[in-house]
Amino acid sequence: MVRAEQREGPVSGSSSPAEAPQRGATTPRIAVTLLADDRLTLEGARVVLGSVPELLLVQDDRRDTADVLLYFAADASDRVISAVEEYVRTNARLQIVLVLDRISESRLARVVGLGVANVLIREQCGFAQVARTVVAAREGHGNVPSYLLGPLLRRMREEEGDGGAAPHGLEPRELRVLGLLAEGLDTIQIAQRLNYSDRTIKTIIQRVISTLEARNRVHAVARAIRVGVI
Repeated sequence: MVRAEQREGPVSGSSSPAEAPQRGATTPRIAVTLLADDRLTLEGARVVLGSVPELLLVQDDRRDTADVLLYFAADASDRVISAVEEYVRTNARLQIVLVLDRISESRLARVVGLGVANVLIREQCGFAQVARTVVAAREGHGNVPSYLLGPLLRRMREEEGDGGAAPHGLEPRELRVLGLLAEGLDTIQIAQRLNYSDRTIKTIIQRVISTLEARNRVHAVARAIRVGVI
C-alpha cells in the first residue's frame, strides 16, 4: 500500500495540512487522504485530483482532519478492509471511497457493513467520476454499481437478524424513504415518488441516518436490513 503522505506537505500546496483553504468566504475544500496499492496509480491520482478546486489532498498523518479516504486497490482484500477499519477508528466522521478492479458480493457486503457507501469499479469510471463521487461522499451520498446493488441487498436480507434486534423508532414516512433508498433511488427520485420537496427528503434521510446510528445512506440501509426494519 502506497500512501500519499510520502510527499511532504499537502499535494495542493497549502501552507498548512491541518487547514483546508476556502473558496470564497464560506465553502471549505474537501480534505482527502489518498491510498493506493501501487505508486503509479497514486501519482496519477495525486496529479489529477490535486487540480480539482473542491479537493485538498492531505498527508496521512493528518487523517484525523480528512473528510474522505480515497483508496485505489485491486480488490477488497483483508488488508484493504483492515486499513478501512483503522481509518474509521481514527476518524469516525470519515467517508470512504473505494476504487477497485473487482469486488465479490460477500466482500461488498462486508465493506458496506463497515460504513463504506461508495464503491467504484476502475474500468467503469475515470478520474472525473472519482472526483464527483468524493464530493458527493462528503455529503453522505452513496454510489454502488447498480448490478451489484440487488445481489448486495438479497445477501443482507438472507443474513437478516445477525446484527441483533434493535428498536428503530422510525416514523412511517421515514420507513418509506428508507425502502426507496434500498431500491436504489436518489433524493430527487424519492421526492418525485412521494411528492415531497428535495429538502424534505434530505431532512428525512438525515434523521434516518441519525436514528440508525449509521455513517451514511448506504450504511443506514445495511443496518436497517440487518435488524429487520426493511
